[in-house]
Amino acid sequence: MVVKLWHKLFDILFLRRCIFCRFPAYLGQDLCYECAEDIQKLSFNNEVKHFIQDENCGFFIAKFVYEPPISNLILALKFCRKLEYARVLGGIFAKYLANYYKTKVKPEVIIPVPLHYKRLKQRGFNQVVEIAKPIAQLMQIPLDLHCCIRQKNTVAQATLSASEREHNVKNAFKCRIADLNYKYVAVIDDVITTGNTVFALCNELRNAQVQCIDIWSLAKTKDVQL
Repeated sequence: MVVKLWHKLFDILFLRRCIFCRFPAYLGQDLCYECAEDIQKLSFNNEVKHFIQDENCGFFIAKFVYEPPISNLILALKFCRKLEYARVLGGIFAKYLANYYKTKVKPEVIIPVPLHYKRLKQRGFNQVVEIAKPIAQLMQIPLDLHCCIRQKNTVAQATLSASEREHNVKNAFKCRIADLNYKYVAVIDDVITTGNTVFALCNELRNAQVQCIDIWSLAKTKDVQL
């Protein structure tokens, strides 16, 4: 109650504005009504898909199509440090996921696709972690940022052909098996194009005896087949 009253007072005194258009935003929110509606219209209208064909079948869930303006927002987040975009887009994805798992068992933990330590030092943050934070908070699922590492400083996947991408991420990840005691996890990434990166991480998790893996992606290209 006190927090809500503070948000209202803050908006009155400082006129909170939409992070996209700069028009007055919702009370306590980052978007105006029109921008919020426009972003919802961009949702990827697709059924949730099984991506592992066995008895412990995981699910692939994407929220947006990776095309403008969503692709522009994700690129600005990654390369222009627009962390508020992660908060907004992650929050929208969080509500979608919370609704999907309302009648289902939730994963025990969320594992963001890790960056290599050199890339992390250079960028200063992992955009996938920033997207995952509002999801973990709303769904009350812990984030694990330490059980898996990116041991290979791969070339940016966007610069490679489809065949080169698979080789690029081969043996890219390593799971600390001694620290990993999960049976059902969700792996989250910002964008999935071919799926090679996220599947390379999933393979390592399988080797660490994780039984079921759901893949969450903020966005995906239209032509990706999982």
